Amino acid sequence: MIKNSLKSFCYLVSFVFVLGCMSCIPVLDPEPCDTPINTSVGVNDTFSIVPLNAVYNVGDKITVSFVVDNLAKLQSDSSKDFNIFEESGENIAIIYSGLENNQDLAYLISSPTNSIKINYGEEHNFGYALKYHPDLNKYVLELEVTFLTERVYTLEDFSFTLLLGNRPNNSGDNCRYYEHVSSIQINPSISFEVL
Repeated sequence: MIKNSLKSFCYLVSFVFVLGCMSCIPVLDPEPCDTPINTSVGVNDTFSIVPLNAVYNVGDKITVSFVVDNLAKLQSDSSKDFNIFEESGENIAIIYSGLENNQDLAYLISSPTNSIKINYGEEHNFGYALKYHPDLNKYVLELEVTFLTERVYTLEDFSFTLLLGNRPNNSGDNCRYYEHVSSIQINPSISFEVL
């Protein structure tokens, strides 16, 4: 009798233990937030500084523009065109990563190093977001930068990643699900000094 009770107790403890372990196994979401549905690559993306001088003074203003063409190529198949706005339906493209890799560019467009006013685009948790400009059929971020500190800047080729679109995954999280990689070629590099 005691053997049967002990045996039943062991089965019950084992069952509860296995059940507890099974509840700890994560449910794998087939659409996790870190996997975009499509990744596009920029073809005609541009960056500009106006006016571009060799020397500025503290207090001078420039306009810094990032322009991403709405028409891109799929990263997985560069022969296929990808219309970013049509596919994502998003007016806003968040700069997710990349600008921090170019220290001078990061300083140029950050406060308190400089005073920044957004002429077109938006501020976002990650920093800045480009806004779709329907007349240009491009995503644009235009910043008015007022120099507050003396510094020498050298800007070279850089890349950045944009995230677009919201769609809840199976866990109920709203995920950014389109990714666009923009590579800006600056040849020759841009150098200037703020006195």
